[in-house]
Amino acid sequence: LLDKDSSIYVSVPAKNYVDLTSKILSSKGEGISEQDAKKIVERIDVLYAGLSTPKDRARLQISAKGSFPGIVQKAVLTKKNGFEKQKYEFKDTKYPSIDYYSMDGNSFQLSFPQESLICAAQNLYPVLEKFTREVQLSDFTPFNWIGQDNDEILVYITKPGQYLQNLIGSSINVNSRAIYGNLRQMIGQPK
Repeated sequence: LLDKDSSIYVSVPAKNYVDLTSKILSSKGEGISEQDAKKIVERIDVLYAGLSTPKDRARLQISAKGSFPGIVQKAVLTKKNGFEKQKYEFKDTKYPSIDYYSMDGNSFQLSFPQESLICAAQNLYPVLEKFTREVQLSDFTPFNWIGQDNDEILVYITKPGQYLQNLIGSSINVNSRAIYGNLRQMIGQPK
């Protein structure tokens, strides 16, 4: 469901990284407490994210597989917590509309198009549009890499020179089209 123009793609087996995934979700979803984020994360099997584009460094798209019964959604995405329920309308699909949630002062939108799927982005429409069209997994190399069954965090960087320049603050010539690999927490090591 992620767009193909992100600079970085990541997959996280959330159950192995509950604290990390909860912190990411609560930091991007400003109205979501870390405790509420944990309620959602504990139900996520795998979280996929596309980060940054050359034109929009702040863009983040998230799609996660798991189990999100309506009762979980109702417990977290309440008016009391600042969420407003809205609808995206679609034409010529088997899903005429899909509910999503937004908050005042927060650019992120959140949706549960199925009980097994959660999506979040600043602009959720393109992600949900792909869902309504039932787009099949493509041969796009980053998707194949992060789509593997794995107990580690998988990372694929499509523009390594640009990313490293942002990371270290100076221009660097990287003679590579992509960087990819896996990250894992070493047992007994600091998190």
